Amino acid sequence: YIAVDGKPLLLVYRLDLVRDLPAAVSSWRHLAKEDGLPGLHVLGVLPSRDFGSVAGLDLSCLDGLVAFPPGSGVNLQSLMEHIPNGSAGLGGEVFSYDSAARFVAPEPPAGFGGPVHPTVFPGWDNTARRGVDAYLFHGANPIAFRRWLASAVEYAAANSPSLVFINAWNEWAEGDAIEGTVLPDVFSSVHESPIGGATG
Repeated sequence: YIAVDGKPLLLVYRLDLVRDLPAAVSSWRHLAKEDGLPGLHVLGVLPSRDFGSVAGLDLSCLDGLVAFPPGSGVNLQSLMEHIPNGSAGLGGEVFSYDSAARFVAPEPPAGFGGPVHPTVFPGWDNTARRGVDAYLFHGANPIAFRRWLASAVEYAAANSPSLVFINAWNEWAEGDAIEGTVLPDVFSSVHESPIGGATG
């Protein structure tokens, strides 16, 4: 397990779909202790701009939240006007990766006093899943990813625990992966250079 103070980390993706969140988290913690674990460190994922909401939810049962770019928490600069021959036939959006990779401190929901951990992504193109309604970030590159990751690591150092998330290790249908592969070659050195340089 990834653990915080010996407690396995549990990340809950759609908080809005959990009926009675405080009761559910309490039950999970109880079951973990029954199984001999010291407890659970429970984090919730901030909602995407496409779905979900935490408005009205009691989040005090959580140990923290996690930002979820590209769904939220990034600078969005549209590149649609720069597409050759216009955007005819496209129902989605093309954004600048360089703009997205300029770190934005994650914002907690109103009334939440816990930490909000940053997330970065190495690239994004969900055309495989959404077709002409896809949204993608053009211009992803290891230098911008390294800069973004370094800023996230610096920001996270002020939190306890100090956590940074990467979306994603191997989400191929979203064009979003750092797992070693021949595609895309531009990230073949991401394991050693950008991450190593960002974490010191």
